[in-house]
Amino acid sequence: MTVSRRQPLVLGGACGALLVRAPPAFPQQRAERRRIGFLGTVIPTPDVRRFTVDHLWRALRDLGWQEGRNFVLVERWAEGNLDRLPSLAAEVVAANVDVIVVG
Repeated sequence: MTVSRRQPLVLGGACGALLVRAPPAFPQQRAERRRIGFLGTVIPTPDVRRFTVDHLWRALRDLGWQEGRNFVLVERWAEGNLDRLPSLAAEVVAANVDVIVVG
């Protein structure tokens, strides 16, 4: 079975939609701003950004997320120097992110 690049986003979107629509089990508290870490391996040219980070933003917006309101994106780019990845990953983890996306 072949899995396209879009399938994980669609499946994740469907699961996210179910979680968002589920009634709260406890009284709702103030909305928490989630922190999303993004770790890129290449130089973030406009074309690269359009196919990575911007695509991620659009997918999150489709699920009702808005940058600055309920999530913050923490980006780090290795700019082609893969030896930098361990230190950049440590920076993203130190930023206390909820999830890390690797592009």
